[in-house]
Amino acid sequence: NIIVRSDPLSNYDKEDGSQEESTFNASRNLAYVVYGGLYTGIAQHVIYNEIFPQIFGNDVTTLTVLSEVAANALIVGPMLGLPVAYLTKALIIHPTDGNPLAEGLKRYAEDVQIKGLLLKYWALWVPVQAITFAYVPEHLRITFMAFVSFFWFVILSVVSAEEEEVTERTASIVPPAFPQRP
Repeated sequence: NIIVRSDPLSNYDKEDGSQEESTFNASRNLAYVVYGGLYTGIAQHVIYNEIFPQIFGNDVTTLTVLSEVAANALIVGPMLGLPVAYLTKALIIHPTDGNPLAEGLKRYAEDVQIKGLLLKYWALWVPVQAITFAYVPEHLRITFMAFVSFFWFVILSVVSAEEEEVTERTASIVPPAFPQRP
């Protein structure tokens, strides 16, 4: 429910800050709900509450917290969490368009290289993970991260949707180079 509510918040015109007409995109929201449930819920529980304690231990020391934050920022997020978000979106929104897995990974790479996706990810999640691992009790970590994920989904939705909106606007304004015959 939180994820579904975060997507329309990202529909705004960046140049003048005005709100665009918000349209509900069921497949796009389904992609975020599936990702939120499978990754934010299940996978993060396994990663942060089961695997990380085995690797880093259960002691809340500065070294442990820094190690967990570094592992998340340099390995888990860029190599698992973010690619899974783009793959999920590609599979749900464009399941029959060529190779959706390759397209999802291509989109992820472009957003990292061109739109600074990792910088945005690190700006939010490095401090959040430091707070999570240092102060949030283990049994509340996933709930806390799910709450913060609301804001992350707004950012992710804006970054990943910019190209789609430009393509849609261009297609409606620019006639095709080779018009199709009726």
